[in-house]
Amino acid sequence: MAKKIPSIRAGKEDESSLDEVFEDRNKSPFSHEKLTKWLDHKEREINIIRSCVDIMKGVKIVPNQSELEREVFGNNEVVCFVFTSMASADPCLEAMGQYLNSPKCASTEEEPWSYSDEVLREMRYKAHLFKTYSEEYKQPCCYLIAAIEDKRIKGATAHYYQGGTLQIVNFSFPKIMSKNFLSKNDEIRKGDSLVSNNGEFKAVFQEDGNFVVYGWKPVWASGTNGPDTFRLIMQSDCNLVIYDKGGTPVWHANSYRPDTEVCRLQLTDEGELVVSRGAEVVWTSSKCGMK
Repeated sequence: MAKKIPSIRAGKEDESSLDEVFEDRNKSPFSHEKLTKWLDHKEREINIIRSCVDIMKGVKIVPNQSELEREVFGNNEVVCFVFTSMASADPCLEAMGQYLNSPKCASTEEEPWSYSDEVLREMRYKAHLFKTYSEEYKQPCCYLIAAIEDKRIKGATAHYYQGGTLQIVNFSFPKIMSKNFLSKNDEIRKGDSLVSNNGEFKAVFQEDGNFVVYGWKPVWASGTNGPDTFRLIMQSDCNLVIYDKGGTPVWHANSYRPDTEVCRLQLTDEGELVVSRGAEVVWTSSKCGMK
C-alpha cells in the first residue's frame, strides 16, 4: 500500500492496481481466513496438550532443557513423558516469513499434527499408560513431563534415563499392569490386561482381538476375534466399547448413561467384569454369558 498509493496519485498506476493488492492479501498467509485457521490450530494444540497433562495429574512438568538435565542428573532412573511436536517449527509462521521476503513462495497447506485422530489416540493412550506405570512403580523412578522435538515420532513418546544418560528413546511400558479397573476414558489394547485384586482372574485383550476373562479356564469372552480389532475403552458416557483400527465400534456393553461424572470397569475377585456409574451397576459380564 505504501508503494501503490503514491504511484496512483502520481498517475503512474491505475486505481485497479489496489484491487490486486487486496486480492494478493486474501491469497497470502496474512488473510483473515488463514490467520483465523492458524489460531484455531494453536488452540486445538493447547487443548490436546492440556488433556494429556490432566491425565497425568501430579507428575512434575519440566519447562526447559536445563531443568530436565537437573532432574536427570539428580536421579538414577527417570521416565519422562515427552511431547515431541510442540517445539517443531510452525509451518504457518514460516510461510508468513517467506511471504514477507517473496510473496510468491509461501504456502500454509501442511496439515497440522493436532488434526490427526491417530496421533491424538496414541498420545492419550501413552498418557494413560504413563500414569498407570508411575502409580505402580513409584520407586526408585522419577517421573517427568517435558517437550523435546523429535520429528520421527508425532505427538508424544516416553524417554528412559539411567545414570544421567538417555537409554531408551521410545520406552515401552510393561503390558500387564496389576490394576483391576479402567476409569473414565481409560483404554487398553492388544496385549494389555487387567488382574483381579486376589490375582485369581485376568482379563486379557488378546492379539486375536478377543477380550477374554480367565480363571483356571476362560469364563467370558467378547467374541471379537479379528485382525482389525484395535482397542477397548471405558468411555465418558459409561459405555464400554471395542473399536477397530478405523474407529468403528465392533462390540459394546450397551451401558450408556447420560450425564456421567464417574464411571469405571472393574474385574472383581469372582472373575466378573462390572461397569458402574458411582454406586449404580449398569452392566456385568455374567449377564451376557460366554460369546
